[in-house]
Amino acid sequence: VTGAGLIGTSFARLALKRGEKIVFVDPEPRADFLRFKLGEGNYDVARKDVRDLPALIDTINKHKVSTILHTAGLIGGRVQQSLSLAFDVNLGGTRNVAEAIRLTRQLAALTDDAEVDGLLALMLLHHARRSSRTRPDGSIVPLAEQDRSQWDTTHIAEGIDVVNAALARDQLGEY
Repeated sequence: VTGAGLIGTSFARLALKRGEKIVFVDPEPRADFLRFKLGEGNYDVARKDVRDLPALIDTINKHKVSTILHTAGLIGGRVQQSLSLAFDVNLGGTRNVAEAIRLTRQLAALTDDAEVDGLLALMLLHHARRSSRTRPDGSIVPLAEQDRSQWDTTHIAEGIDVVNAALARDQLGEY
């Protein structure tokens, strides 16, 4: 989860209840806020900036991240202080998440590794739902309530093709 603020911790609380492992990517996480929202839960914090693509990729690899939820963003008074910084965090972070998918595609093309293909499939299938995962107020839309007409069917088709090819190798792994 990029951003350990209100939106990121709201998602994390639900994910932790489902037994998922959470890794926050945030350069300045507030430990007191995380404890207040999540307790001493099962989460890690990578003090990295989503605008730093090598750091984002390093975090993905180190923690074996299969899904990225980009919630980092500047809101309120911080946006008014620096509109350029707000665009950089909000849009630059989105660009880096998309770039991580692009690089995973390249790695999958260069290797014959079912795990890399599985990771790419997960990233594509998750990314396909990006426009339907949150409401205008930033709250999370559960999967069952998402407007499927907003899902990117091109990414879904690619993800299904990639996962089917990976499964056909009969080399089950983490991804």
